[in-house]
Amino acid sequence: HLPQQSVARLSYGPLQDKTGAPALRMTWVAVKLDPELCREAIEARGGGIEGAQRCLVRVADHVASRITGAGFRAVVLDQDELNAAVATSACANPLLSGRAGRPDAAPQRRTMETSRVWRCDDRWHTTYAVDRWPELGRGATPLPQLVALLTSVPAYATTFSLTVRRGERQGETSVSGHVRVTGGSDTELVGVRRTLEQAARHAKVGLARLDREQLPGVLATLPLGGAQ
Repeated sequence: HLPQQSVARLSYGPLQDKTGAPALRMTWVAVKLDPELCREAIEARGGGIEGAQRCLVRVADHVASRITGAGFRAVVLDQDELNAAVATSACANPLLSGRAGRPDAAPQRRTMETSRVWRCDDRWHTTYAVDRWPELGRGATPLPQLVALLTSVPAYATTFSLTVRRGERQGETSVSGHVRVTGGSDTELVGVRRTLEQAARHAKVGLARLDREQLPGVLATLPLGGAQ
């Protein structure tokens, strides 16, 4: 939350424009459990909410182990760490969050939505859904390269989310993607949106701006396991 004319922003801006490298890259993996799809596993662990929680903890530990085995460092978040991750992803102002957490703080609305943007505190967001993917995989565009391209636009923050679900048919997998760009004002987002849309066309990615549906798009890009 640096001022537009701060030394840090003025110094880093030209470097970011030249290299496209973000100052900080953070990755969260959210796991969502559907009790209807794993009743036997829940019953085997005591049933009810506690059985579901035990299943979820086991899955989270398994996913963290797989991530660690791939050469990354993974930590399963507790409640406070999850709250902080959601606040960071939403670019919530930490000063306002601290004030809101005081026992004597009066309730205050901190979000607002228009047709093209969703605002949280002093940050403005526009979200897109990926409605057309380029050919991915061997001999085609690597997914990490595609994500790097879409998240290298000169914005305060850019969020890419990939949600993987079980498909309608057995053995099938459903994949959906969303991109959210964040700026310090609605005016600032105009140029960011234009740059993102140009980068998407270059990569042959179809982006549908979620006009009048910004909140569902934001939820899809928070570390909550998808909007549904």
